[in-house]
This record gives sequence, structure tokens and C-alpha cells, in this order.
Amino acid sequence: LEASDEAGGKRVSVEKVPDGMLSETDLNAFDVVFLCDVPHFTPGEARQLRSHLRRGGGVVFFAGPNVTAEAYNRTLGPQGEDVLPGMVSRVIDATGKELAIASERHPIVDAFSGPASAGLLYTPIDKMIVLEPLVSDAVPVLVCNTGEPIVTAREVDGGRVVFVAVSADRSWSAWPLSPSFVPMIHEIVDYAAAGNSAARNVIAGAAISGAFEGTTLNRVTVTLPDGERRELSLYRDDDRSRWRLENVYTTGVVEVAVVQADGTMSATQTFSVNCPAEESDLECFDEEAIRRGLLSGVDFRYRTNATFNGAEIEPEVAAVQYLPAWLLWCALVVCGLEFWVAWRSGQGA
Repeated sequence: LEASDEAGGKRVSVEKVPDGMLSETDLNAFDVVFLCDVPHFTPGEARQLRSHLRRGGGVVFFAGPNVTAEAYNRTLGPQGEDVLPGMVSRVIDATGKELAIASERHPIVDAFSGPASAGLLYTPIDKMIVLEPLVSDAVPVLVCNTGEPIVTAREVDGGRVVFVAVSADRSWSAWPLSPSFVPMIHEIVDYAAAGNSAARNVIAGAAISGAFEGTTLNRVTVTLPDGERRELSLYRDDDRSRWRLENVYTTGVVEVAVVQADGTMSATQTFSVNCPAEESDLECFDEEAIRRGLLSGVDFRYRTNATFNGAEIEPEVAAVQYLPAWLLWCALVVCGLEFWVAWRSGQGA
């Protein structure tokens, strides 16, 4: 993940945290949290992960021999913070199972369509954890040929959760040795981090909302794209302070900053207000669509018989109105007489 790109920069910056130090780590500084073969989570850690998801962050779980199903379900399942895409059921022998892409258009596996999927689908797996039942909004992305999900995704409170049913090391599979492993991890990172990006991109005219950690905050200052500033009051929501701004029509960057008691600003958030994508949709319209929609009630003449199905467009050319031949001959005679008169006048002089 930390490999340098062509420009020498880091595509992904990674910080490793020892097991048991999650509660002491400020997740505000991270877009995605990977939890690999973590045995269990305390209620406080589960709340911390849920808060991270509320901010639009991503959480990725990798299974492994140390995962305790009961502990996961108790703190991260429906009776806890409801983060998991399904109940952690049991460990099964997956020897000989083949993989299949369950959701071909899902962002995680979109890059593995066609021949590129060969290195992924024939990955040998020894053991895996079964998630069952899945919650209603969970999406199996990569599954075994017998139906058990290997990679499952879910959106929670604006954030994104990915559960990988095998280990991130070689204890349960040879996937970490496969050429498809690192590209898949990058796709998972991109997907999980996109929740934060999606929450910060809004359409002009829609409301913008956000939240800051803590319940002692009073107000925020919003700077609109045209430079106008507004102050908004905060309202409490569990352990967070939320704000909301209705009807932002000016496109551009919106900055939101917390106003402290001494008047200083801190903890800023940035949003992008964009034009509706429909305004850039270059759709073809046939005559019926134009008469019914674009030019409804307007008298116009349709000048093409194109069907927009790949056939060559054959425009109807209006008939050219030619001048009568005798009129052209008369004009030619008049021009000749003018030259003759001018010549005679020159002779007389």
C-alpha cells in the first residue's frame, strides 16, 4: 500500500497500530481503518468505529484464526453498534472452493472484469469465516461457488464497511501471494474511503450537513462560495454536535469551522457544491421526444429522418428555387448595352 507512485509520492499513507491501542488512536486522522484478525472489540472501541463511519470513514475487517464470533456479534452486531454486514457464524474448510464475482459492477471488483479476473477467481483458499445471515443492505461482492461471501460490503451512516472472510496473511489462504491481492486491497481502500468523499460532495440546491465530535460546542461559521459567512447553531446527537444548512445554490467550496468560546476557529470541514450532472447529459432526442418535451407546444419543422440507431443520417434538403432563364438573359443584355453605351460615349468625346 505504501509503494511510491511515478512522481515519488505515496498513494496511500499507512500507520500501524498495535492490537489493544485502538481506543487510544484518534481515528479522525484516517480515512480507512483496517482491522486484521483482531480477536474482539470492547463496547468503547465499537462505538469508536461507529463514530468513524458517521464521519464518512471506512472500516475493513479481515478474518483470521483469532477472531471470536461471539465477541464480534455482541459488540459489532445488531445488538451492539450494528456495524457488521452479517453475523459472524463459523469457520469452515474452503479447500477446493472456487471464487466468483457476485456483483460485477461493484467498485471493488470493477477492475477485475474480463480476463483480469482470472488471477482472482482461481485463488486457493484453505479456511474462511461464514457470515450468515447477512443484513438487508449488505452486498456480497466476491463469493465462493457454493454461495458463501468472501468479500461483503455495506454502507453504514454515510461510511462504508468491508468484511473479508479470509485472513490478510497466509494462515488461511495463498491470496496474499497472488498478483491480484495488492490491486484488490487498493480497490477496497478506494471504495471504503469514498464514503467520506461522497458525503463532502453535494448538488447545488441540496442541504449540507455535518457533525463534530463533542457535545460542548455551540456554533459553527459557514463560508459560502461567494464569500458570504453564516453562523449556525449546533444540536446534540449522542456524543456529537451536528449542524445543517439548507438550500445552497452557489457552486464552489463551502468551509465550515467550529467557533470556540474565545472566538477562535478550529476543526474545519470542507464541502464541494456541484452542478447537477443531468445538465451535462448529451442525450439524443428523436422527433417525438422533441415535440413532447423540449419544444412542447412550439411549431417547428423536423429536418432529419435519423433514427439514432447507428444508421447514416439523411437530412432532408429543401428544394432550391431557381430564377427563370429569360430573366437571366435580360440581365446579361442590359449589362452588354451598358458597355456599348459607354464605348460610344468615349468615341464621341
